[in-house]
Amino acid sequence: MIRASLPALGAAALGLSTLALSLLAAPEPAPLSPAPSCAVSCPEPAAGPAAGAAAEAGRPAPAHDLSCKPQGPVDVLLRQAAAAGARVELELAVAPRRDLLRLDWELQTPGDAVLLEGQRAGAASVEARAATTGRVALLVPEDQRFRQARLVVRGAFTGLDETGAAFEEPFEVVKHLSWGEHPDPAPRRLTRDGETGELVEVVALPTAHRMGR
Repeated sequence: MIRASLPALGAAALGLSTLALSLLAAPEPAPLSPAPSCAVSCPEPAAGPAAGAAAEAGRPAPAHDLSCKPQGPVDVLLRQAAAAGARVELELAVAPRRDLLRLDWELQTPGDAVLLEGQRAGAASVEARAATTGRVALLVPEDQRFRQARLVVRGAFTGLDETGAAFEEPFEVVKHLSWGEHPDPAPRRLTRDGETGELVEVVALPTAHRMGR
């Protein structure tokens, strides 16, 4: 039995040697290309003299709304274009991605801001890829208080229900531009952590207790 299996063992060893040589001679596999990412990046507004002017004026630099949430069938832009002293200039743009039935915009400014130039509201073009732009000058107090401007865009497009009948589908898109830190919704308090005993900061929310269920 042992002598009979020697030829088989020799053939197996020869086959392994041939396989090893072929693996050494084979070219290295090409590196796999990375899979395309499905993440959507939101472009930041172009840097310019506006931020520097805002800092010199004693007002915090503007915080733009860079969220990647869906904007519906329209692209909306609201940014600070310039700032000098108490004067702040805002630039806005509205561009439909498809033909719409109606499209209107409204600029909601801080309560203590004064409109110097431009309009607070208007109608935008309903044609696809036709951008409606505007520029507004405001008088905003120079301090560190939180203030926010909102560009509210409302419109409608033609939709189809399950039967194929056409109907008017309304939508709304809001863009924010703020200065300063947003105030806390409730006062903060220091308290002892029940497990570690360390002082931690918590938000004090009002609560109501009632007897029974």
